[in-house]
Amino acid sequence: MEIKQLRYFRTVARLRSVTSAAAELGVTQPAVGMQIRRLEEDLGLTLFTRHSRGVRLTTAGKLLLEHSDKILRSVERATRELERFGDPASGTVHIGVTPSIARVLVPRLLEQCGDKHPSVSLLFSHGFTNELDRLWQQGAVDFAFVEEEIDDEQGESMPLYRETFQLIGATRLIETLPNPVPVETLASLPLVLDGRDNRLKSRVLVALNAQGLTFDDMIEIRSLEIRREYVSQQKRFCIAPTALFSNELDSGICSARDIELSSLTRVLQFAGPRVERLSEAESHVREMIVNIVDDAIAKELYGWSLP
Repeated sequence: MEIKQLRYFRTVARLRSVTSAAAELGVTQPAVGMQIRRLEEDLGLTLFTRHSRGVRLTTAGKLLLEHSDKILRSVERATRELERFGDPASGTVHIGVTPSIARVLVPRLLEQCGDKHPSVSLLFSHGFTNELDRLWQQGAVDFAFVEEEIDDEQGESMPLYRETFQLIGATRLIETLPNPVPVETLASLPLVLDGRDNRLKSRVLVALNAQGLTFDDMIEIRSLEIRREYVSQQKRFCIAPTALFSNELDSGICSARDIELSSLTRVLQFAGPRVERLSEAESHVREMIVNIVDDAIAKELYGWSLP
């Protein structure tokens, strides 16, 4: 087995599609298919069954996936640690950020890093906290904003800030609602949620179901820009961290209301290598992120508070 074969195999298994895996890996579909065939030939096993909508793991494929995850995580972490033997003050630091973090923290981080540490390059992956947790566990990122506490041999997390999801809508519409918004009122509103944010949707559904309620009018859209358009054009309301709509809220286009749901408050953890294992470049990035967050909390921005 080769590392490339395992990477291709894991991507196909996760996406359940050779076509989708090729697009994510940035290679052709035949190239992915060839690597999978070679892997199956080397093992003398069938790893996938093919069907009209993609592929499905066989029993042998499921077992290999468990091992490939462990192998690739070890390889990726070893690669990162070996990179520290180069210039410790330079290099690329890969960070997993949420959509709201991408909007309000990343621009400041890029500016500060360029001014203070020009030899450090920053690479970002976007996702919701459950997706970022998976990237961290896979060793695909150096740092990640997650909700789960991390404390193991390789890494640790620190609580950065507390935030609450709020109901956001066009100012003219939101001002007609009470503050906080009762759960029964929330259920009756036209809402647009992100279909990828399973944790948020689950939190709201559990609260509604506990009161025998369901959404009267809810749609799911993956595009953040389209969701912003729905909200700003007075068509629907959105449940989100206020940082995600910071520009619209600052300009007065949109306003926010609290929701009578304690489950919509979370603490964001910043996961990364253990402090004693940080390279100089990683240490610089960690310090800048903590300072930016502390400054935002002190200025009462984005609804962030001390964890």
